[in-house]
Amino acid sequence: MHHGRATSGVCVVAVVAALAGCGGSDTTATFKSGYNSVRTQLNQTGQAIANEISQAPKQNDAQVSASFQSLATRFEGQVAKLKALKPPSSVAAQWNNVTSAASKLTSDLKAIASAAAAHNSSATQQAAASLAASASALTQAINPIKQKLGLQ
Repeated sequence: MHHGRATSGVCVVAVVAALAGCGGSDTTATFKSGYNSVRTQLNQTGQAIANEISQAPKQNDAQVSASFQSLATRFEGQVAKLKALKPPSSVAAQWNNVTSAASKLTSDLKAIASAAAAHNSSATQQAAASLAASASALTQAINPIKQKLGLQ
């Protein structure tokens, strides 16, 4: 279980780093500006998720559950801000993949919280594996947008 959590943390940090590069036309400029306003929050949340994943083996189930529920709520608010952005038409369909993957990551954080609250280590492990997969999917979703818009 510890190994799965550590792997998930690395993936989440990679996802947040990939999203952080996200930012042509006025639509593109507006999109970049809107994204940049959320970027710092996303970076902080990604780091907090990674920190919690590394701390979780040292905590009891109630602490893990409370921490992941808090992180899920925090990330969910940031995903709502991402969903409110209006991407340029050239990447609009791909942006839906990004927000969908980010929503799945939120669900995975909630699943970890629920499984820990139920003292179900198997379900916690499955949710952590799903979190890692969702983080990878999010990275894959954002990369074409970064390339198409010439973002770093």
